[in-house]
Amino acid sequence: MKDDFFIFTDKPESGTEWKTFSFEQWAINMPLESQPYRIKPLNYLRSLNREIIKNLGVTKGRFLFIKAILWDILFKKPQWAPEKFNLSSKKQEIFYRRKFNENIPVIVFFQSLARIIRSEESDKIIANTLVPVILDMMKSKYHPVENIDSVEIWLRQARNYLGTEIDKEKGFDGTVHLAEDKSELRLHVTRCVNVEILRQYGLIFTAAAICMCDHITYHTIFPNLVFKRTHTLAIGDNFCDHEFRLKRSFDTVMDEACYSDCSKVKGMREFVREWEEIAKVIFFGSRDEWEKHANRCCNGEKYSC
Repeated sequence: MKDDFFIFTDKPESGTEWKTFSFEQWAINMPLESQPYRIKPLNYLRSLNREIIKNLGVTKGRFLFIKAILWDILFKKPQWAPEKFNLSSKKQEIFYRRKFNENIPVIVFFQSLARIIRSEESDKIIANTLVPVILDMMKSKYHPVENIDSVEIWLRQARNYLGTEIDKEKGFDGTVHLAEDKSELRLHVTRCVNVEILRQYGLIFTAAAICMCDHITYHTIFPNLVFKRTHTLAIGDNFCDHEFRLKRSFDTVMDEACYSDCSKVKGMREFVREWEEIAKVIFFGSRDEWEKHANRCCNGEKYSC
């Protein structure tokens, strides 16, 4: 049974008060500073082709890829079903349908794979093709900051990453709880359009995997912040409970308690651990460069993981 209640302390650890505001207010009070990221479809299709061939072999993989892109996407395309979602307005339905259309290639390839191999295996193949796309998107909006004195730095970068999706009646909703001294932050997320669509169309592991890109990205780029999550919509919980705070000298470097949501999906912690190593190269060019960044963030103390 999933937990129904978002629980957090009456006061931040610093003893100050919480300042609470909706995602809509967040969007209004913190204007965008950059243009939304646009996924390059051709790059994704190349990644998908490589992953399918890697798992099925050249002949079988190429046949499935060509069939899916030329036949299945035209004649076996999934149908938009608004009744799958609890939509509050026509405006929100239009937005969800647009996001559904963006996800059609992902759903089609998953369904094509699931006709010849187990759906669980198909789901993991799709996850491995989407994670690099999500990390590239996150790399374009999240940037390392060595001297962080406020979690608002992350909040501003997250605003640019989420773009217009936190606008009223769109696909990402919830509440922000920000400590008055900006040492701590909690996000209570109640809607996430891409996760909802993927789960409703059978991509359970993939939905979880793209959500776990939060762990992969934040622990890599911000070793001077503590990020923790226990619940997430991506694994069927009723909400996400993101926690951020400034890292203190006595904090454990890699506290497994921060990954509590990963443990709810079989194999997900190992999946995240593997991609965290890859992300160090994606974000910093090499593991050595990432270690230099992490050590600088820790005031010269050696950062180990």
